Amino acid sequence: MHGIPKWVTQYAVKSGRSGLHDEMAVQLYHKWPNGVVDAVTYHSHLRQFGKIERDAHYHVQLGGFTELPASIYTMMEFEINHCRAARQPECGRLKLFLREDDWERVMDYANMPTILVEHRISLYEHRFGMTLEQFQNRIRCETIPFGDLSILMDWEYLMQELSER
Repeated sequence: MHGIPKWVTQYAVKSGRSGLHDEMAVQLYHKWPNGVVDAVTYHSHLRQFGKIERDAHYHVQLGGFTELPASIYTMMEFEINHCRAARQPECGRLKLFLREDDWERVMDYANMPTILVEHRISLYEHRFGMTLEQFQNRIRCETIPFGDLSILMDWEYLMQELSER
């Protein structure tokens, strides 16, 4: 495994009705040519068995590196601060901000028709073969892939939006 990898950044931010970030996940990852992945993930709070403790923390998974260069932690701090500053929620709106490098998407639940909210919920239930609560109880913070975490965040906001209509 030669050369210095190019780190790819992903983030997902849930912005609640209070006007504050409910949850934030930021990940730097690199995939080596042989498919091995290195990842550093920041979670604004711990999710375990569907319960939440508000403690920010990191997970580091190394496949190609034996240890991370110090510059990675500087990059991660920059991305976390950039994420916090760039994605200020609108008060009273449920939104999920997703980004990977140059690609970005904003899920604005208040502007979704009810039929679309219900359809997206049923797609998740069909895809995973369970309810949101069952899915939440199966996950562990240290093992959930970043993509599944953003799915979970979306699913939770869809359910919240539907219950509030």
